[in-house]
Amino acid sequence: MLLAPWVAMRGAEAMLLRLVVIMTAAGCLALAVRPGVAAGVVMMFFAGALLLASLPVVLEIAERRAGDAGATAAALRWLAGNAGGLIVARIVQALLNEPAAASRSWPPSWCSPFR
Repeated sequence: MLLAPWVAMRGAEAMLLRLVVIMTAAGCLALAVRPGVAAGVVMMFFAGALLLASLPVVLEIAERRAGDAGATAAALRWLAGNAGGLIVARIVQALLNEPAAASRSWPPSWCSPFR
């Protein structure tokens, strides 16, 4: 994880975060176009590595902008990320037995505003 100090020394935080978002979105798009276990493993490896490398940068930005409350800001950002992971896990659990989630007929009927 030598990327974060290098980015911080050069003031390229915004560039790194843009790159991470673009590459993660491209990986998700590639997985949507060509789904499969192998593609999923490759995409998750690279997206996970990029997202993990950007975490210290995001926490450093939160600490810098919060001033004296930097530790609190970093802790809240960390907790928000964990809460997001729990929400995604709960959504996946709810859709696990939903056939429409695995087919092209998205959104499922219970999501439709035109029922």
